[in-house]
Amino acid sequence: MVFETDCLVLKQALVSTTYDYSRLGILLSELKYKLCLRFIEARIMHVQRTCNKPTHVLASLGVDIVNGEHSIWMSNYSSIVAREVTGDLAVS
Repeated sequence: MVFETDCLVLKQALVSTTYDYSRLGILLSELKYKLCLRFIEARIMHVQRTCNKPTHVLASLGVDIVNGEHSIWMSNYSSIVAREVTGDLAVS
């Protein structure tokens, strides 16, 4: 599995073999453990922000959801998401 992030600091934290003593250190340790446990191979790649645009669109939609509510798209995806994913595939 290849995970892409446009946050270089996050990528470095996830591939590091040393313990992170920041406030997020325990969370990063748990994430690294789960990546090793659940995937035969998990790679973390740093990409330019423009390569991650569909993810940012999804995140911005999630920010607008009221706490405790959720959205599930089974077939009629948001047109904003569909446009970004289609555009991302066309550029690849």
